[in-house]
Amino acid sequence: MVKNKNYFERDEDGVRLPYLDAVSVSFMKTKSQEYLRFKMGKLDMISGLSEDDKDELITNSGNLRSEMQDDFHLQKLPWLNTEYLGILMDVRMESVKNSPLRNKLVRQAIGYGIDREEIIKYQKNSIGKPASKGFVPDGMPGFEAYKIEGFNFDFERAQQLLIEAGFPNGQGAPEITLVATVEFQGLCQYLQKAIGNLGLKVNIDIHTASSMTQRIALFDVNFYRKSWVADYPDAINYFQLFYSNNFYPENGSNYTHFNNPEYDLLYEAALYENNDATRYELYKEMQILIQEEVPVIPLFYAETFRVVNNKVNGLEGNSLNMLSLKRVKVEQN
Repeated sequence: MVKNKNYFERDEDGVRLPYLDAVSVSFMKTKSQEYLRFKMGKLDMISGLSEDDKDELITNSGNLRSEMQDDFHLQKLPWLNTEYLGILMDVRMESVKNSPLRNKLVRQAIGYGIDREEIIKYQKNSIGKPASKGFVPDGMPGFEAYKIEGFNFDFERAQQLLIEAGFPNGQGAPEITLVATVEFQGLCQYLQKAIGNLGLKVNIDIHTASSMTQRIALFDVNFYRKSWVADYPDAINYFQLFYSNNFYPENGSNYTHFNNPEYDLLYEAALYENNDATRYELYKEMQILIQEEVPVIPLFYAETFRVVNNKVNGLEGNSLNMLSLKRVKVEQN
């Protein structure tokens, strides 16, 4: 991208923006390739790291390691992105018919059996926040008005829910298969162990991104790791994932085929409600229904994570992970 020399904005000293003459964006097959080129000085910034590389650069407390600070600096910002486990709810599908996940008590048990604080600290190196306040991420406008008490780690409650579901200590429950891409294999292994502690057997099935998308579209899988990044900063963008008229793939992004008439009425009312306080009450009721029926199990609210060469100054971003490059300067060696 080349500088528009006729761009209208100027800085406080009257200098025309942007400062940079051009910006080059590189696309690589893996995060590890990106990180290697970054360390070699071939890239000035990278966004995100692979599970294999993060420990080399970031401590468990989410800080840049001291030996890296002479060369790089870290940027973290709230990001409207919820990482979650999706559960297919459509009992007409073969992948659902014999699954213990048909029982919402089992889904709830898994939700309470996961320690999100541990995920953030040890799997994410303190990048992100536990998704314990509902499906809509922290940082969304109005979040405080419609957040709920979501899934917190409560092993005893999880065990009791499995007893009520008819699977005490997981006994008699068929094996569950969790589908994900290779970059989330470490996270899935943690989840496999956490759910296994309840007595439920979990098999991990790793796919390429395109293969996983195809399998979800064909309803071949009923339990998968997924994320939703906001297209715009309003919670309705998340709630549309559970509206029955938005069934994926024909009509929208309701991947789970969640179908609840009460939810649909709340969603439709929220679409036409102009008063923020009233709309937020509708949002909260929808959050409560999602929490009760569990078409998704929220894991964590992501944060934007950028590692930047110290010669770069003035880089800014926002909660939609958009970069503002107007005031970026790069020191020349």
